[in-house]
Amino acid sequence: MFEQVTREEAEAPFFVGIDLGGTNIKAGVVDDRGRVLWRDQVPTYVERGPNDGARRIGELIKRAIAEVGVSDDEVGGVGLGSPGTMDIPGGKLVVPANLKGWEHFPIRDEVSKVCGRPVVFANDATAAAFGESWVGAGKQFDSLILLTLGTGIGCGIVIGDMLLDGQHSHGGEYGHTVIDCRPDAPTCSCGRRGHLEAFASATAVTRRAKAAL
Repeated sequence: MFEQVTREEAEAPFFVGIDLGGTNIKAGVVDDRGRVLWRDQVPTYVERGPNDGARRIGELIKRAIAEVGVSDDEVGGVGLGSPGTMDIPGGKLVVPANLKGWEHFPIRDEVSKVCGRPVVFANDATAAAFGESWVGAGKQFDSLILLTLGTGIGCGIVIGDMLLDGQHSHGGEYGHTVIDCRPDAPTCSCGRRGHLEAFASATAVTRRAKAAL
């Protein structure tokens, strides 16, 4: 659990983080020491499409800054973490398995237009790994691997204090590792069979539990 502080205790600059998931969009504001001032979440509503999603993310960023009560010059940056696959340098979603209908969408720039600020785009699990290496469970280590479990399975990799995105922004797509080669293996959200995500994501575990009842 990350440390929480009040606005009076916090140290500028402040950073806004967005975690875009297949189920929820989560937001948080931290200070220069990584301490949490504010957090909230709203449903993703994937079916409404990427333009609506980008608009709502941008509005959430503006609300976060307003509710914390910081001035424009105290905001050090805005970060957006998203599930893959993605083109990180281009700021685009490519074929995000858990965001159907959001393919090839320039989400970084569209969110930036709404919130009126530059946005840094990253793989969501890589962003989480950075957070753990900065102020969390991995801060005493130079290298770490972090797995996230939610609608899908993500993987963030830090090696020697460097974030590993991979040559094509796919460096941490661990959830799509094939673990079952049977032709009737469970189908993954990406449409292929036998991937780890089809067995061990929170969505898959819930589905399997309901089937067993």
